[in-house]
Amino acid sequence: ADKAGTVKLSKDEILRKWKNWQPGQRFTLEAEHRRKDGTIIPVQVSTGIVSYGDKKLMLGIVQDITERKQAEQKIADYTRELERLYRQLGEEMDKARQVHERTMPKALPAVEGVSFAACYQPAAHIGGDFYNVLQVENKIIIYLSDVTGHGLDGALLSVFIKEAIDSYITLKSEDLRPGKILEHLDYQYRRENYPEEYFISIFLAVLDLETMELSYAAAGFQDMPLVRMGNGRQLKLFSRGLFISPFLPAESIYFHESSIHLNPGTTIFFNTDGLTEQGNNGVYYMERLPLIFYENAHLPLHLIARAVCEDFRQFNDCSLQGKDDITFLVLQVEPHQKETHRLELASDFNELKRLRKSVSNILSGYEEANIFITCLYELAANAMEHGNRLDREKSVFVEITVTDEYVQALVEDQGEGFDWRAIIDSSLDLNGNIERGRGIAMARKCCKHLLYNEKGNQATLVINTWKEEN
Repeated sequence: ADKAGTVKLSKDEILRKWKNWQPGQRFTLEAEHRRKDGTIIPVQVSTGIVSYGDKKLMLGIVQDITERKQAEQKIADYTRELERLYRQLGEEMDKARQVHERTMPKALPAVEGVSFAACYQPAAHIGGDFYNVLQVENKIIIYLSDVTGHGLDGALLSVFIKEAIDSYITLKSEDLRPGKILEHLDYQYRRENYPEEYFISIFLAVLDLETMELSYAAAGFQDMPLVRMGNGRQLKLFSRGLFISPFLPAESIYFHESSIHLNPGTTIFFNTDGLTEQGNNGVYYMERLPLIFYENAHLPLHLIARAVCEDFRQFNDCSLQGKDDITFLVLQVEPHQKETHRLELASDFNELKRLRKSVSNILSGYEEANIFITCLYELAANAMEHGNRLDREKSVFVEITVTDEYVQALVEDQGEGFDWRAIIDSSLDLNGNIERGRGIAMARKCCKHLLYNEKGNQATLVINTWKEEN
């Protein structure tokens, strides 16, 4: 056998097999043929038995396969080159991810009276989304951007946006107006001589913490932020402006500024188009997002973010990853009326009596207090038994938050957590014996919201509240 595994037989061996061959049988091998001039060419030899009257004759065909071998070699060379390019592309994507991750904010500012929450879920490839929240004395700068280009070029363009805005803040901290910041970004972008097919879409806002005035401007930003004012009014932050690109003449670029006063309880949802343009069976998430946001906008930020993520996950076939980056940022001004109560319970069922008594005193006079307390009782019992395994050295922490619109209870154990989605996604069974199933089913049926953290050791229960009329 040669290196390719093709069987080669000598002339004598073929003759010995001749008598046993039957008409129609064929034998094919590849070999090398030496010409009279000494050159060697690859050949394919096909032999077989044919009938000629009452005789069996051997028919042999020798074919020059030089062109085929050359084509096979080209294919092998192309394959090796493609493998090299794929490796190179993989290395570039890894570098782009590292650059992008280092650029993303590690934490959002802690500001008294105003809070922020953000979500960034990169697509399978590297996209061009970026967000940031910065505090400069009594001003908060907020921006979300989306750039063309994927891979290392998109990541580097996001780095450029961050550095350009940072440089303006450093040089002109006394004039933090959205239009001025975007003018500086446009100017710096043109100086860098990026290709004309690259452009930047961005929404930028500045919040004055003294006046609570939010001024904003945008450049080619597709999705207008959703707003739910403290009094329940719903609106959008409309803005005009072309995207930033060297393709457009500088004199045609104008960044129109608008402003809005944020009263206590106001919530704003900013997002790039990767979230709203995700589709499933001809339906796009842009049709669902306003409904899920406005339904939850009065809740604490972490619950709003979690509600949107879970709704998107269910819409997107139980996956948070989309075709494009999924990026959103939520801002909320704290309401005036808010009280918080905290309890620490040992992992002992006797502690549940203390929990019931304490919460009953807190919610005295509320119509749905009994339902809320019953659900909370079940969740706390689950945390003690299944989370902490009734280990008295481990605690269950309960935090009750009361506002004019809702009551929230947060229950956290010190256990390893559990796969809560498997139970949340299953059908309700109040009579079932599934671990944690009864308390979860009851809370889902009776309360406005039941949400868990990713680990599964923290449950948040929310119910709308109205005080009883005397």
